[in-house]
Amino acid sequence: MAIGQFMPLSVAEVFDPPGSVTYNSGTHSFVVPAYKTFLRIRMWGGGGGGARGLIGGSSNGKSGGATTCSSLGLTANGGGYGRRGTAPGGTASGGDINTTGGSSSSMTGGSSPNGGSGGSQAQPGKAPGGGGGGDRYYNSGNEEYVTLSGGGGGGYLQKQYSKGAVPAGSVLSFSVGSGGAGGGSNNGANGRVIIEWE
Repeated sequence: MAIGQFMPLSVAEVFDPPGSVTYNSGTHSFVVPAYKTFLRIRMWGGGGGGARGLIGGSSNGKSGGATTCSSLGLTANGGGYGRRGTAPGGTASGGDINTTGGSSSSMTGGSSPNGGSGGSQAQPGKAPGGGGGGDRYYNSGNEEYVTLSGGGGGGYLQKQYSKGAVPAGSVLSFSVGSGGAGGGSNNGANGRVIIEWE
């Protein structure tokens, strides 16, 4: 090396410590940390609300809301609403793993994959994403009991990004799907977002 020349100094990369955050409702902004190995996102849609029997009739539930991160193209849809007939589970898209939520089974709400279970008769679903339970009523005209379904379970996805795939400092917006209202107190459970990094 010639006199007066200097060897360039190497600058070590600086990473944030491993961590995680969980969002159970509402809309949130997440600032991507300087992760060293991976960034993993798991999302559940809201569970559908179960139908409820009334004197001489019924009240349908409402569908669960979708959990989304539009900038990354991730969507976990909510479960279908309770009714006379089966309520479907919510679908999911954009993940490495995309799993449709469970359909209702008679008066039992559908479960959300890797998440909450569906409610039993006239009971709310379990978080995250469980469908509310269904019910039944007596139809005096036909002299029979009519079964009403629970809500469908919310869809589920998982997406993992390698180092640098999502630049540090990027701001991601997440919207967590609400559980669908039941015909009574048998609501579907809210969705959820879990973000982990190492």
